[in-house]
Amino acid sequence: MAKIFGHDSEYIRRLRRNFFIKWLLLLLAALATVVLMVSSLRLLRTHAVLDVLLIIAILFVVLSLVFRWRDVEEDGFISAFRGLRGEDDICKLLQQLPDTYSVFRGLQFREHNDTDFVVVGPTGVFTIEVKSHRGVIGYDGHRLTNNHRSFREKNFLSQAMSEAMDVHAFLREKTGLEAFVVPAIVFSSPRARVHFGKERLKGVYVIQKDWLLPLLQKYEHKEPLLNIELIGKVLAMAVPQIKQS
Repeated sequence: MAKIFGHDSEYIRRLRRNFFIKWLLLLLAALATVVLMVSSLRLLRTHAVLDVLLIIAILFVVLSLVFRWRDVEEDGFISAFRGLRGEDDICKLLQQLPDTYSVFRGLQFREHNDTDFVVVGPTGVFTIEVKSHRGVIGYDGHRLTNNHRSFREKNFLSQAMSEAMDVHAFLREKTGLEAFVVPAIVFSSPRARVHFGKERLKGVYVIQKDWLLPLLQKYEHKEPLLNIELIGKVLAMAVPQIKQS
């Protein structure tokens, strides 16, 4: 079993907070809806039409907020749930690697730029960015697309490459080694359709989670492998310092 270092990224911790808050708000909204409906039925019996209309207006506002929180933004209610489940699923998958691999979670080399996972093993150094989106994942020549439309979020390919370069720069600074870092984007949902295979998009592997372990265990470097043991030790020592920054 692979050794796991670190904890959730700041992004995932923020998702957990938002998920809890929005779950609580949804429960309160559901309770308020029930109370308003019961009040409306009672008022109808007394022919208080204006009061009923006011309650209906309030009920409309409550339901509008509920649907707005449903999934209208990147950290929306459903997206938060998928994001949390997706990263947890990938972490469990990475634990299945042999004990010659080390997995580092939530490293942050620059502010607001968390790396979901860095994997170090006999086949090299990898960064893994986890995405929980569903649908057909395509490529328009510049960016990834979802069901033939551009993602609303940042450019995932640039994000993944930037994270790999951050790890490379950090290792060069701490060890003097020019370690080649392989970036990968992994779509965790079984309802994501990804068909790029071993083709890299702007230097980044884009795969479904079933391809992750084969990639990590069978990757063949064209560049000579450097001191993987030293790289693992440096990253392990860096985890607390990075997470406090």
